[in-house]
Amino acid sequence: ELANEVEGWIAGKREKEARYDVMRMSASDLRSRLCVQIRQLASSAQFMVELPPIQGLLESVGKDADEFATWRERLTTILLAVARSKPNVSGLSYSQYEDDRILELARIERSLHDISNIRSLPQSRLRKGVANTFHKIVMQQFPGEGEIDFDCTTAGSVRIVCGVPVFDAQTEEPFGLVCAEAEIGNLVRPELELINTEQTVYLVDMQDGILYAHHAGAGKKGLPANEVIDSWDDIASSLRDEDEYLDPNREIYATQLSLPNRRGGIRIVFQAKH
Repeated sequence: ELANEVEGWIAGKREKEARYDVMRMSASDLRSRLCVQIRQLASSAQFMVELPPIQGLLESVGKDADEFATWRERLTTILLAVARSKPNVSGLSYSQYEDDRILELARIERSLHDISNIRSLPQSRLRKGVANTFHKIVMQQFPGEGEIDFDCTTAGSVRIVCGVPVFDAQTEEPFGLVCAEAEIGNLVRPELELINTEQTVYLVDMQDGILYAHHAGAGKKGLPANEVIDSWDDIASSLRDEDEYLDPNREIYATQLSLPNRRGGIRIVFQAKH
């Protein structure tokens, strides 16, 4: 009887180790897939900078209303085509930056509820106001280089945003910026479906706030990670020094993805269902 119990315990331990290895591989796979998605988002923003209507709008701002409207329509048409070809893109915009203020010249948005619904916003709905820290950092970048950050200002969503500065071709001075945005759930859900994981998955920012929760029920997003994730203090401490967190109980695995040109990143946490 004792031998049978020992054999059963060993078998259970081996099974648990095997499940943990699968969890570890799934988290590493998700990290790689998210890295590709974010790089593609950055490529979309860099592509926008090279569009002819970008300079056309720049040269017509405040000068010729008809010419401005023509260039804006041309840019909007291209941005709509870009968004339709990239279903994970939530928004594309082009803004003027002047005296620490932002004025959007064109923006297209994808509906949160119907991803096939993509529309150009009328000028009355375009954003304007004081530039935030992200805008200022983008404007300090070299031509063609982008900055990536999170945006929580859109109700009901957390977005990853990539901004690239736009320079006046004549004066070679910075004029504004283009931004490509992706709702983080739209990036993660298709990848998790491909991985087909049964674990609870959390994405956590570097300020320990939950960006996204999968299989965890509603109401988790935005909460502090230490209120939701078991052993979070140990996980965060480990990730400051290592690339991954290995749980001695084989219940939780964590790794992280560093964002390009930033010291921050995304912590990816897989937790076995109880």
